[in-house]
Amino acid sequence: MPEHVVGTRPKGVPDTYAAGKTIMIDNFDSFSYNVVQFLAEQGADITVYRNDELTLEQLIDAQPARIVISPGPGHPLTDSGISIDAIKHFSGNIPILGVCMGLQCLYAAYTGEVAYAGEILHGKTSLVLHDGRGLFAGLPKHGVQGTRYHSLAAQLPSLPAELVVTSKTQSGVVMGIRHTRHTVEAIQYHPESILSESGRELIANFLGWVGGTWAQNPQAGIGEREIAAAEASREAKMEMEPAQDPALNPALAAGASSGPASGSLAAVPAAVAAAAAAGNGAANVASESAPAAPAPSAQVKAMPAKTAGTILERIHAQRLRDIAATKSLPGFSHAELETSIALHLAPPLINFPARLLAHSARGGGAKSGLNLPGVMAEMKRASPSKGDIDPSAHAGRQALSYALAGASTISVLTEPTWFKGTLHDLSLARRAIDTLGPNRPAILRKDFIIDTYQIAEARLAGADTVLLIVAMLTDAQLLELYTYSVKLGMEPLVEVNNAAEMTRALDVVDAKVIGVNNRNLHDFNVDMGTTSRLADAARERGVILCALSGITGRADVEKYMSEGVDAVLVGEALMRSADKRKFIHGLMGIDSEADASAAGLATPTPSTPMTLANSAAPGAAAATSSAQRTPLVKICGITSSEAAVSAALAGADMLGMILAPGTKRTLTLSQAADIINVVRSLRGGPDSIRQAANEALVASLTAQAQAASLLSAQADTGAAAARAAKARASVGGQDWFSYYAAQLRTNPHKPLIAGVFRDQPLSEIVHAAQTLKLDVVQLHGRVDGELGGTGIGWARFLPGVLVVRVFHVAGDGSAVPGQGELREVSRPGLHHFAALDTAASASASASAPAQSNGAAHGDGAAASTVVAGGGTGKAFDWSVARTLSERATYAGASEPFPFILAGGLTPSNVQQAIASAGPGVLVVDTSSGVEVEGRKDMGLIKAFVDAVKGGQGRTF
Repeated sequence: MPEHVVGTRPKGVPDTYAAGKTIMIDNFDSFSYNVVQFLAEQGADITVYRNDELTLEQLIDAQPARIVISPGPGHPLTDSGISIDAIKHFSGNIPILGVCMGLQCLYAAYTGEVAYAGEILHGKTSLVLHDGRGLFAGLPKHGVQGTRYHSLAAQLPSLPAELVVTSKTQSGVVMGIRHTRHTVEAIQYHPESILSESGRELIANFLGWVGGTWAQNPQAGIGEREIAAAEASREAKMEMEPAQDPALNPALAAGASSGPASGSLAAVPAAVAAAAAAGNGAANVASESAPAAPAPSAQVKAMPAKTAGTILERIHAQRLRDIAATKSLPGFSHAELETSIALHLAPPLINFPARLLAHSARGGGAKSGLNLPGVMAEMKRASPSKGDIDPSAHAGRQALSYALAGASTISVLTEPTWFKGTLHDLSLARRAIDTLGPNRPAILRKDFIIDTYQIAEARLAGADTVLLIVAMLTDAQLLELYTYSVKLGMEPLVEVNNAAEMTRALDVVDAKVIGVNNRNLHDFNVDMGTTSRLADAARERGVILCALSGITGRADVEKYMSEGVDAVLVGEALMRSADKRKFIHGLMGIDSEADASAAGLATPTPSTPMTLANSAAPGAAAATSSAQRTPLVKICGITSSEAAVSAALAGADMLGMILAPGTKRTLTLSQAADIINVVRSLRGGPDSIRQAANEALVASLTAQAQAASLLSAQADTGAAAARAAKARASVGGQDWFSYYAAQLRTNPHKPLIAGVFRDQPLSEIVHAAQTLKLDVVQLHGRVDGELGGTGIGWARFLPGVLVVRVFHVAGDGSAVPGQGELREVSRPGLHHFAALDTAASASASASAPAQSNGAAHGDGAAASTVVAGGGTGKAFDWSVARTLSERATYAGASEPFPFILAGGLTPSNVQQAIASAGPGVLVVDTSSGVEVEGRKDMGLIKAFVDAVKGGQGRTF
């Protein structure tokens, strides 16, 4: 229920002050109470709604005079309810104030990126320098103390054109933003905190605003000159008042000129501003006005902090401070990290050395005749030597593109100050590739590891290995860190730069994987001959040798491979490349377009990259071949052995049986078992194929071998083209849905048996699947996880079967891919296949264009008989399926997002449906479309299969 608080208006204020209803959207935060108290003290009549308590329409009907977006936990895109929608609707109409998460909601509403700030602050104060306008009008010119509780921050590289920065800390972290023209402003710190200064004055400024534009509020000090300056650049151009006290403004103490610019962004040292621009904040928690961080752990001897020295020494000192600050946070002690690992909260590991050699003659490539280098593809936003490389790079998207291109390892920079990376980047990279097939890349934490604490952090975040830099460590430290990493199951990558360091890596820890850095970390100069000079020593000991830094193309790789190098790490060149797949294949020596053309291999066309909304923007689907694959066929609603045998002989790949109660086609388990036994006697045995990991891997390798063999058999390919084709078939990564599509296509035990369920308990479905040894479980019903609904994500509780989840598409053409019921269609891990079927509604009669005879035979899925919301016998607009597949296709994917097409399919319209729905059609599914008077018609079944497959039946 909403809470209503009526404040007392101060005396002597204009009639417009705090007039009308103030509505706060509460993002489930205890600080909201204090914000309400401040608003009421300043005279507001305020009503508080939780962010999920009312719809946008109800908020509009409430006719607020102003809106406040409260603080809150989590991320604005997932945890702020209607906050962002409210900002979008009311901006330009009424005043809007955001506090803490409210600032992040405003930033996200205008498509700005909100991510980890590089520091976690809880109850720490910072001096906030401001521009003296808007919320800050009349506040002390030297700045105000603000209390901060946040770990996320607005990422300045993504600053929307409509917004401008209004305030920052001395270290450059954004503390305030506002709309250039609308009365919409937000602050990151908490003005209501007892330690914050001028909080009541700031709230009073907000309550004094009227209307939706700054032009209506001259007292805010935002005129056309300031607006024009802000709109002319994405930087913070509104001049900030200077801090006149040198103790509060280091720029003045250094002799900077006075005047407005001295308190602005120009006053922030360049290095600090650059780090802040990535959202990291150059300073640590300890560098603010918070108490100093405790001394570093005694596990590793601390190097004295220096302001001078080599680059490596400065990084070393900074990392010691970073580690100490993180350890001091509640819940982040080393013991607590190890407890989390002991509770198996860290994701599972893969074997890093084996993954590096997967395609080389020393490893998995020996059996296939391949000798390809391992490619360690790096996610790196910046470096001390090159400056910014790609400050706005998204670690998850980058990792996925590398994985699909065939990288064996993904190296993630997690150092925040010089490289603009975070541990959050590593976590995103791991999560992005976790749903790939069994050959996912290894994840390397590339950082300046000087404490076992960092190794525990890496393990918990999802790393498979860590980098140990010999140049930073004594022998005792190297041994301690190496031993601890191996104890956690991670074989480290040990980095050396000269012969002495190579000797230490071999003798002190007997390293299995050694990387030779061609870059000297003390001066960051590159000598490409470094790896060559050290290769012999590594080869004599049989270690896996990697070349690090400076690699720009195939020529470098070929030279190193001739000297015994097994893998190469590529960072800057790969980050700057426009086509990650082509670049990685080029390093491997399999990128020749001439070879690809000669082999008849279509060059993949990357689709538009994935967005933060978990789906890619519309773009070209990944190419699979010169012609669309022939879809598989599913005949559903089987009720007799005769129909099952007819469908099997006609060439159907899947037979569906309704095991949900209450339909005219429902079968008991006994009836279903009788039919299944007949089908399995045809296909050679009583047991269904199991989707165990080893059999799935065999099927995957079989498919790859078949693809390579087909390409090699082309008459005019030539040896080079054949090798290129074979290599591509071996190294190409598969996303979750492509992987399972391959398993379905290559499964030798067709027709598979599918059990169809609707809103039944998991225990009932598991019992049926085990009793009947089902190959496929198809789930219908609610997708929102309501009590009694068939839960999304049940695939993990149904091992040994493929799981199909049915999603309903409005037949009236109103369906929007990625929204409504379709929002979870392409989320990896929830199901193996998504089936698109027509939703039942008054407007479901709207069918796809130019269908003939579509209504005569009705629906194309089991939904025709079981699902409330399906089974209309009508088709939806098939172009919706095409659009959904295109948007859900990952950049660099080997094929479009695959799906099952159902709803109104008949022998006469199925080819048109396939053509309209696009190359993502994996299976076409029909039930009543092959029936006459409610019974399966053998002639229609054969006609349907023939229409799809061109008359190719099946012989048992």
